[in-house]
Amino acid sequence: MSTLMYVAPADAWHVPSPDRLEAAWTHFRTHINRFVSPLEPATDFPQFHVDLENLPEPTCPNCRHVHPGQVVVDVFGPVYSRLREDPGSPRSLDIVAPCCGAHITLDAFEYPAVELRGHEGDEHADWKVYRTAGFSRVDICLWDHDLFLNAAQRDDMARLLGCPIQLIWHHF
Repeated sequence: MSTLMYVAPADAWHVPSPDRLEAAWTHFRTHINRFVSPLEPATDFPQFHVDLENLPEPTCPNCRHVHPGQVVVDVFGPVYSRLREDPGSPRSLDIVAPCCGAHITLDAFEYPAVELRGHEGDEHADWKVYRTAGFSRVDICLWDHDLFLNAAQRDDMARLLGCPIQLIWHHF
């Protein structure tokens, strides 16, 4: 099994300037972790980073209903099919929540944080910052090696990207 961590803007639609992305990627590769994938161009719509074999159970932000992981495939899947197959379709993550009928966006759902255990005495105690799913048009992707960021490193990445960030943990 492999592991990825995406460092991405917290706003699913936001794309930092190319200069900011390059500075953040270079800083990451030089000072934090050498196992960083090459930067990819921003996509037209937010990509959904999720482990389809271990689907998270998203919580509706309106009624607080916790959905079974299969809702990710049954409800979110058609939105992505539309976005991929029909370039002229509205660029929107809007849905009607299956639980309460509220009009919300897919990225408004809350995904559980990863419950990870660090090495004895390591400084990465804030495991709750890693989400099990998330959306972004652009990201910095780390893989298979020391995927944890301490608070100072997270602050550096947000400063370099010029926006709040999210960290998404992904196994495949």
